[in-house]
Amino acid sequence: MTTTPATPDAPPTSVAPAATPATEKHDLRCPRCGSGSVKTSRTTMNATYSGQPAKDAYDYVKRHEYYCTECYLVESCTDDQPEFVAKRGRWRNPIFVDTYSHEDYARQLRETIERREANEKKRTWPQDPVSAGVPFYRELLADRGDRAVPEHPELFAQILADPEDDTLRRKYSTWMNTQEPARWRTRESVARGAPEWHESPSNPADVAWFIDAQLNTHDALRSDPKADLTPIWFRNGYQRTFRKMRVGMVMDYGTHELSVTDDFTEQRFFVRGFIEHVAIKARAFLDFAAFLYELAPLRHLTLTYCPPVLGELLASPHLDRIRTLILPNRMLRNEHTRLNALTDDHVAALALSPHLGRVNFLDLEDNEALTIRALDHLALSPHLRALSYVGADVYGYSRAYGSMGDYRQTLYQRRVDTWRDELEARHGYLPWLHPEDHYGTPTPLFEAVTAHPVGDDTFRPDLAARRRARLPAEVDVALSNCLYPDGSLRERTLRVPLPTGPLLATLERAAPDPDLPELRALVTLTVDDGAPLPAYDVATRANVPLRPRTTATVGARLPRPR
Repeated sequence: MTTTPATPDAPPTSVAPAATPATEKHDLRCPRCGSGSVKTSRTTMNATYSGQPAKDAYDYVKRHEYYCTECYLVESCTDDQPEFVAKRGRWRNPIFVDTYSHEDYARQLRETIERREANEKKRTWPQDPVSAGVPFYRELLADRGDRAVPEHPELFAQILADPEDDTLRRKYSTWMNTQEPARWRTRESVARGAPEWHESPSNPADVAWFIDAQLNTHDALRSDPKADLTPIWFRNGYQRTFRKMRVGMVMDYGTHELSVTDDFTEQRFFVRGFIEHVAIKARAFLDFAAFLYELAPLRHLTLTYCPPVLGELLASPHLDRIRTLILPNRMLRNEHTRLNALTDDHVAALALSPHLGRVNFLDLEDNEALTIRALDHLALSPHLRALSYVGADVYGYSRAYGSMGDYRQTLYQRRVDTWRDELEARHGYLPWLHPEDHYGTPTPLFEAVTAHPVGDDTFRPDLAARRRARLPAEVDVALSNCLYPDGSLRERTLRVPLPTGPLLATLERAAPDPDLPELRALVTLTVDDGAPLPAYDVATRANVPLRPRTTATVGARLPRPR
């Protein structure tokens, strides 16, 4: 190799002898300092090469940016400009390497596989926070710099305070549609210390359309969870897809604040126009939940590494607003990483949490240690009244080419289908066991389930009529507290304050429950005073109203041994 002398404007550069027959690879190096620490980004612009409405996704002009993290040189250029080829050439660094022998190639391949396997065995997901304190991230938030998209702080604060209200989001969209593009300083300007400001490439009209499209999607799914969403996502001659738009459409919109949590959150998905889902370790969620709720109207969570902190997690009021709870075990799709490894006892504790009353979507994917008893606990839960979907699929993972290639995911067992008949023989009709009937697929998206919660008796009274009547949660909990773990009575009088008035009843122990002797006891309940309550009479196998001076045999959950 020969080296050209340095000039005042450029460092020495290496030139490879062109005559060497070799395999060419392309790398990037800074044309000013020669560093290989170069970051690149590509942004799709609103303009097209043809100057007409885009015919397809490839007709949009792209802005390419190269950024040196050593000397802070930044160059950006759109690929329709004449100088684009020259700019790209300045950053290209052809590297010539000698041709590998077959033995060298095989050895390097083995080393690569072994190194990748070692990394996968110690990998966790998501990562841990770099700091345990919220003040550290507040400082990062204060230094985020200029926004690429206008913001309405007062209206956004109202959305954070009431994440269920779609009217506020419609107002935000209407306001956004009246805004001009923001003016900001690019990284190139900041690196040079230059004061000039530029018009942001993020168009507020695109943001408004995106919010409306997601809200319209939610409305369509609420009316019909099997609805065709294709027309909603067609715009300017280009067909987008709802699933791909989960991650957003406009640069910097919705991510400006949450980007300070890049080190410990993943899968930031947009729902109803704003980021509502993140993946996070359970410990980090407990430490940062209040801070996260200040940044985004979160209602959906993927939590990992829950067992070590499960008690603290299930006692946290930060779960009160959650509609989707995903607790995967092998989401990284390899044979090594275990993200949760839940057991039946873990699910039993989850079913008794008073903070999960709004959960519609519960996914326990790849937790192969679970048995049918885990779903029995869910069916007996006094709090999971709105549950509309439960996933318990187990997958197998193998590499595409023997010991090489990416892992392939293959369905091993769809256990909800296997267990459905046995569960409903014990508990009656459970709508969360029938996703294909309600959503048209055995694996519905959480957006469809939370938009159309079939487990909500108020929302779907037709399905509620097919279910066994359930005592109010307060009565269920009080009845369980009247029992010992062996099913004998601790108290013979039941007093429960209810919104409709206090319930007063006399209890007698009936025969053991033949279906679930270790989980449920049968108790004969005679109402002495109180407003009518719905109940399922095990003796007559019928739904009955419990009025004063009426008697019914009801199932009561056995308390967990202490």
